[in-house]
Amino acid sequence: MSALLAGRARIRVPVVTDGVFCRSPSPEPIYNSEGKRLNTREYRTRKRLEEDRHRFIQEAMNINEEFKPPADYK
Repeated sequence: MSALLAGRARIRVPVVTDGVFCRSPSPEPIYNSEGKRLNTREYRTRKRLEEDRHRFIQEAMNINEEFKPPADYK
């Protein structure tokens, strides 16, 4: 499962919807000093995937002490 999440976190994954807008409203936009938006949907999705990956790796390390995290794990 963590390999799948790792791959999705590295690749730009478009948010797929079935045409029905059942999502919660987007948060207020946050911009940096150059006017670039920081909290895009892509950023929020990537962050959520990275958090899930981190949680899964931590669980695996707690369950199996011989588990070695992936080489790119921070």
